[in-house]
Amino acid sequence: MIEASNPEIPWAQRTRLRFIERHLLWKRSLVARALTDEFGISRYQAGKDIKLYQSLFPENVKPYSPEDKAYKPMSGFKPQLMDEALPAGLSSGLIEHVPLLGRRVENNALYAVLDAIDSQTVIEVVYGSNSMPTGCKRKIYPSRIIQTSNRLHFRGYCLLKKDYRDFVFSRCLTVPCLLPDKIKAPCDKLWNDTVTFKVGINPGLNEAAQQLVQYEYGDVLHEAVCLSKALLHYYLIDNNIPANKTQMKIAHEKPWAYPLLVELSSELEQLLFGQ
Repeated sequence: MIEASNPEIPWAQRTRLRFIERHLLWKRSLVARALTDEFGISRYQAGKDIKLYQSLFPENVKPYSPEDKAYKPMSGFKPQLMDEALPAGLSSGLIEHVPLLGRRVENNALYAVLDAIDSQTVIEVVYGSNSMPTGCKRKIYPSRIIQTSNRLHFRGYCLLKKDYRDFVFSRCLTVPCLLPDKIKAPCDKLWNDTVTFKVGINPGLNEAAQQLVQYEYGDVLHEAVCLSKALLHYYLIDNNIPANKTQMKIAHEKPWAYPLLVELSSELEQLLFGQ
């Protein structure tokens, strides 16, 4: 295997070699045009990159096939350059991606919040919420942006609520405008404090089911996870782990609905179920 830091191969070419490998693995085919379109290189350079990959890993790629007009992977192909084999972001006839529902995110809203974080200033925005779907004006001191699943939001100190809250970009009904206000926001204690916990198998599953879940998740189970307390609920929701009393009740009644549970400590119980 070639190390990523190999000084004999320039970084840009190593990147293209990984691209070649991913195409061979997941698309089961490679043409020079894929490289020229992706990287803006000449066809001559694309051919050199393919020949280099062939010389390095002849057991992975067949000679060019005039019939297929493409390079094909050998039987028993094994990646040599990729950090992982998962096909993230690569469409393939062998892989189907289930789309997430997109939420509206105005680029100008994102840029304004980034500006406010950078300049440590307040924004004013009309924001829709459960209690006020039509929106009301909020003055917010943004502190950071967080991505979870299909939800992009920013965290900030709300001058109306006098507390740190999470604001979903898709519920910004106007483009935030920067105000000249400079405030000294209090410490974001929930963000700065961390919680350490472990994820285990739902004991309500029978022995065979527990063994299957153990096989599925492997070493990640029972390992300590340390997170900002402000991110705890997002972590649980994104990993299909009960995050409230209702979900915990379902997990006990129908264990396969939630095959994983957090190993509850008194601190975690307070965070998840306390007032």
